[in-house]
Amino acid sequence: MKKVDYDEILTKKETLEYLKIGRCTLEKLMNEKQISFIKLERKVFFKKVDIDKFIESRRTPAKSKHKNDN
Repeated sequence: MKKVDYDEILTKKETLEYLKIGRCTLEKLMNEKQISFIKLERKVFFKKVDIDKFIESRRTPAKSKHKNDN
């Protein structure tokens, strides 16, 4: 079994701060299964790697400007 690095497990509060979003927004993402989470009885946790993947999946790449574009 893989050892868990607890530095990579975030509480709900830490996740809110990390994403800079409100509680209702996080609840909506959870209810819509857009963000992975771990539920242990009444507590909810998030793996930082999953949060980072979520952020990256929402990233919109910038248009690159080439010298030939005018």
